[in-house]
Amino acid sequence: MLVHAGLNDGFEVGTSLAWVEGEAPVSADLTALKGAMRQLRYDKQIGRDDEKERQRLAMRYDKVLGAAEALLDQYALMTLTGNQHSLNSAALAVPLELPGPVVLDATAGVDLMYQLMEDRADIIPTPPGVRDYSNVTLHVARTASIGKTKMEELATKRFPQLQANLAERLSEDRKVLFCVHKHVEHLVPTQADLGVTEVASAHWGAIDGSNDYKDFETAVIFGLPFRDRIWGTNVFFAFKGVQDDDWHENPCWKEHTNVRELLQRRHLATSIIQAMGRVRLRKVIDEQGRCAPTDVFIVLPSGARGPEILEYIRQELPHVSVRDWDFELDGPKIRMDRRVLPAERLVIFMSNRSPGRTSMSLIGREFGLKPYQRKDLQKALRDENHPTTLKLKQLGVTYGSEGKGRGAKSFLVKAA
Repeated sequence: MLVHAGLNDGFEVGTSLAWVEGEAPVSADLTALKGAMRQLRYDKQIGRDDEKERQRLAMRYDKVLGAAEALLDQYALMTLTGNQHSLNSAALAVPLELPGPVVLDATAGVDLMYQLMEDRADIIPTPPGVRDYSNVTLHVARTASIGKTKMEELATKRFPQLQANLAERLSEDRKVLFCVHKHVEHLVPTQADLGVTEVASAHWGAIDGSNDYKDFETAVIFGLPFRDRIWGTNVFFAFKGVQDDDWHENPCWKEHTNVRELLQRRHLATSIIQAMGRVRLRKVIDEQGRCAPTDVFIVLPSGARGPEILEYIRQELPHVSVRDWDFELDGPKIRMDRRVLPAERLVIFMSNRSPGRTSMSLIGREFGLKPYQRKDLQKALRDENHPTTLKLKQLGVTYGSEGKGRGAKSFLVKAA
């Protein structure tokens, strides 16, 4: 399997069929094991006495065992990414044999998964001339490495670049929506940073369908939601059934020579179109189907992916105006003066954290706080009536500390 996987890793991940459904080397009912493990005191094993942390870890391990059980019940792929091996499987959550619902999806013409359903899906095309997006200007910059991992790794360098660029372009009357990855959302420039009327942020996975930003005339899409590299294979197998090893070396379907890559590109295009559709381009203002003037700033992948994604956007947004965005994402380092930690940044940061403890030292590193800034923040958090403390309390977040003197540890605790 390793040899075969090594031969077909042109998609940056090698795959090979480990077993088909019903031919796993063993079968196992892990119900009793999962039940017993739910009773373990995981918090004690890591030196804590925290019931919520125990529950969080118990759920995590229960999920892992459930996944192992599913692997043995279904087919499994061995994947090789770099020197990391894994077993993967997938199945449709809703079987195709069930009665079909009506799905109101404006991006159905781009989303390849509807086409994989073939005669089980009837895609109704949008009548021509219904919408005219000529009042929408799409400002496009291009670069490599804009997925979740790189955006998190380079966030502290890239967000100051973004802030400096936008501050020169946006007038004070703008309302700006940022769509970014979840774990960097707290680094989004604030209203004061940009000198605009209002700033809002949302992250991938929590933006589709929202109508909260329908009056915003500016959207900034910074970082794209790439799927895991094995995702395309799993999707195709879930819809079309398990393929033999020859398919891994030649992942074609109908006229498409690489359906795994096509699934990735179509997914990115639909996600971008959905994010763009949150601001006021969604609102029709005249008989021609136009919207009020709207600006969208986006960084697309360099190479072949970017132009293809852009063509899908043009397809779904007729007459959209596309312009080059003079923005050097990884240019010379820009230093930002952050004398005060804005409360909204900390609130966003904690809203996206998992339940459990977050040390003040981690918060200090994340926001680049100097010792005196961290002390000022801790003083504010000890005040139960401070606005920041009250906002955090609404999220189930409280301030705590242990020990005294130099050995004292301070932290924020988020309830499950």
